[in-house]
Amino acid sequence: MDINELATDPPPSRSDRTRLRIMRVAERLFGAEGMNGPSLRQIATAAGQSNASVIQYHFADKDNLVREIMLNRVIEMEPARAAMLTTAESNGQLGSLETLLRILCMPHIALRDDAGRFPFGEFLLDFMLRYRGPSASTHPFDAQPNLVPCLVQTLSLIDARLHYMDRAIVSHRTMTAVVIFLHNLIRASEQKLVGPPFDLQIEDAILMGTQAILAPLPPLTI
Repeated sequence: MDINELATDPPPSRSDRTRLRIMRVAERLFGAEGMNGPSLRQIATAAGQSNASVIQYHFADKDNLVREIMLNRVIEMEPARAAMLTTAESNGQLGSLETLLRILCMPHIALRDDAGRFPFGEFLLDFMLRYRGPSASTHPFDAQPNLVPCLVQTLSLIDARLHYMDRAIVSHRTMTAVVIFLHNLIRASEQKLVGPPFDLQIEDAILMGTQAILAPLPPLTI
């Protein structure tokens, strides 16, 4: 056997493990208490770090911590989106808005934690609705689309499907559809739904989101 076949990625360093633990704890606290709830000191303590400046050391500030959480999670969802895009292309469904919304939203389900909750979903929902930090108006990958090609492709396909709408409207409606999905995902978790009841609520969220995007445009006013 070729020795290269036995090669594996090196284990994460202690610094990498610390960064990831801080991100996961911050994600959970931001989702549960709101983006403006926990302080950096509280996050560090909850992450088991005695050094109060550990977050500044690893992330510089809160806004960069928020961006790094999003970066880590969206990259984590890329393989699922890649598989879904391949299947959609094989089935001739890349022009289906419902299919594209599924590709955008359904990978969130794999991010359920051991308690059955969706901390990143809670984090992202609060980010989209309430956060007013420096990164609130931009996506962490606007400057680095190569990091998330499947997300970029999905959003581009949604733009193409809705070519008759202004891009700002498409962006707003897509965000609204994601909010509908995340709200229902979190609600299903809080209700401890499993099996068919969970699936039904998620399916309803996708269909509602699709209709929200496709709703007739309001008449122009002068």
